[in-house]
Amino acid sequence: MSSTPFEQLLENARHNELVMSKMQALEMALISAGDFPQLLGLLLDDIQSEFALDSVHLHWVDPQGEVQALLCGGGLDLDEYPRLHFIPSQFPLTHLLNPGLRTRLCAFQPGQHGEWLPDEGMGSLALLPLVRQGHLLGCLVLGSRDPQRFDPTLSTDFLERLAAIAGVCLENVYHHEQIKRLGLTDALTGVHNRRYFDQR
Repeated sequence: MSSTPFEQLLENARHNELVMSKMQALEMALISAGDFPQLLGLLLDDIQSEFALDSVHLHWVDPQGEVQALLCGGGLDLDEYPRLHFIPSQFPLTHLLNPGLRTRLCAFQPGQHGEWLPDEGMGSLALLPLVRQGHLLGCLVLGSRDPQRFDPTLSTDFLERLAAIAGVCLENVYHHEQIKRLGLTDALTGVHNRRYFDQR
């Protein structure tokens, strides 16, 4: 027996309410993240599990290798994050994203999207640009085996909000780690100072 238009409307409202509830919980967790391991876990693992995605990758624009150096200097083992990628320039991403660096939904094409979402068997993907003050920090790429999951005709309001919050949190944690590192090293030589050894 097919559902009536009213029943379908109610079902859609319940679904949207569930998505909104999950999104709000995720946003609060992202805002509360105090370090890179916690933030990366939320972006790469929690998003995938909470929203039943088949793949999530984070591509970070890092022309001078400063981000990698900061992460490694803070004791983060990048080998433990195979879905975190560093790219030397933002230009490859700008060709994939919508004009104005807006979230883009599209069918997965291995030849065009393979390096951004290397997992096999994907059907559709969402490209979430992480932008702060007009500057592209990177891109969060969500993948699904379902070709209809990220249909280009769907609304991107939830995803654009998530991208905006993720961009802010990524920048905040990065600056926090920079300040912490400056407080533990000599500015001239880069050698650990007394405060570092006291903490150790």
